[in-house]
Amino acid sequence: NPDLINNFARQFGINYIFFDKITDTQLFQKAGWEIWDGSWEEGILKFPEENPLAELSEKPAVLVISQKSLDAYDQVFRLSSYGVIPYKDAFIVWGKGMIDDYSLEELRKFDVLLLDGYTYKSWQKANKLLSEYVRGGGSVFIDTGWQYTVPDWETENALEIIPFKKLSWKDLGKTSDFALEDIEIVKEVDVSQFGPLIYQDQPWRVSTFEKSDLKDWARVVLGVKDYPLIVVGKFGQGRVVWSGMNIFPHAKQGENIYYEELKLLANLFSWLTEGKSKVNLPVTYKREHPDKVEFIVGEDVPNGGFLLWKEAYHPDFQATLETTEKQQATTLKVYRAGPGLVAIKLPKLNKGERVVYEYHQPLFEKVFTYLSFSTLIFLLVIIVEGAFLKEKSPFLRLGQFLERRLHFLLFKLWQKPLDWWRREEE
Repeated sequence: NPDLINNFARQFGINYIFFDKITDTQLFQKAGWEIWDGSWEEGILKFPEENPLAELSEKPAVLVISQKSLDAYDQVFRLSSYGVIPYKDAFIVWGKGMIDDYSLEELRKFDVLLLDGYTYKSWQKANKLLSEYVRGGGSVFIDTGWQYTVPDWETENALEIIPFKKLSWKDLGKTSDFALEDIEIVKEVDVSQFGPLIYQDQPWRVSTFEKSDLKDWARVVLGVKDYPLIVVGKFGQGRVVWSGMNIFPHAKQGENIYYEELKLLANLFSWLTEGKSKVNLPVTYKREHPDKVEFIVGEDVPNGGFLLWKEAYHPDFQATLETTEKQQATTLKVYRAGPGLVAIKLPKLNKGERVVYEYHQPLFEKVFTYLSFSTLIFLLVIIVEGAFLKEKSPFLRLGQFLERRLHFLLFKLWQKPLDWWRREEE
C-alpha cells in the first residue's frame, strides 16, 4: 500500500532504503520513491520529499483518549497509517484512558479529541469538560460502540456531545445494507464495499437509537435499517462526529481491510480539521551528547505548535524553553506521539529561541548511585586497613569503627527477627 509506505517513512524520518536484487521496487516507485545512485545489482531508494528527524509544525494534533489495556490506540495508529489521519495532515498523540484525568486547559492544546475505548470516573466532570471544549471550538470523534468497555455504550443519560439523549445496544442482523445520508461530507465512498455487521459468524451489535431522538444540531451520515451508525454536527463553535459501530476495528478485521470504510473515516477527520493550518516551520538541532538535544527555531512561531522529535519517547527526558527575553527556562509538556515518538507542545516562539530536550536522572537512580559509591568507599577503606595502614592510624580506627557498625547491623539487629524461630526449635 503506497499510503502505508509513505506514512511510515514520514513518521520515522526515513530518507533512504537499501535494496538487493530480489527486492520488488515497483511498489516503492509507485509511492514516488526513486532509485538513487544504483549500483550493479543492488541500489538505494530515495524518499521524494524532505523528511527531517525534527519537525516543527502548526498542523492539527489529535489526542487519542483510550484505555491502555485495550490496545485501542494501536488500532487508531494502524488505520491512520493507511490514510485515515495521514501524518502530513496531523499528529496523533497517545493520551490517557480517562477523560476527567485532563483539565480543560490541557485539552485545548489539541485540535481533535478521539475517544475510542475511553472511560471516566465522574460523568458530571467528563460531560462538562467535553461540552466546554467543543463549545469553545474543539472537535471530537467519539465512538460508543464498545460493549461493557466504554461507559456510554448503553445509557439513559448520554453525554451532551452525543447526538442522542439515550443509547441502546442493538442487534441489527448480519447485514451490509448500509445507506449514506450525507454526501456533502462523505465523498466518493462506496458503501457496498463495507464489511457486513458480522463478528466471527455472530451479529456485530451496535450502540444506537431511533432517528426521531436525534438532537437538532446533528445529522446522520451512515445508517442501517433507519438506525443511525455515524452522526455529525456542529455544537457551539466546535464539531462532533459520533459512531456507534466501533468502526476502527470493524474497518480492519484480521487480514480483511475494508478500504471504503477507511475512506469514510478519512473524510470525517478531514471535516473535523477543516480550516486548520498545516504549515511546517524551520527548525534545526544539535546533539553533542546522547542525553541532550538542542532545537533552534528558524523563524517566529506566532501560533505555537508541536515539535516532533523522531526518537523513542522516554518519561525521564524533559523539555525546557530557553527564550531570548527570559533568563529562567520554562518547562514544556512532552507527549508520546505516532509510533511512540516524542512530541513537545510549544507556545508562541520567537526566531532563535531554543528548546532543550534532556535526560534527568530519577530519584531511585540517584539513590542507588550514591549507595554504590558509598559501598565502593567502604571496600577501599577495608582494603587499605589490611594492606597499608599502621595500628595507630586514624584511617585504621575509622575502618574498625565502620567494621564494628556493620558487624552490629548484621549479627545483632538481623538476628532478632529469628529469635522466635530458635525458641520454637528449642
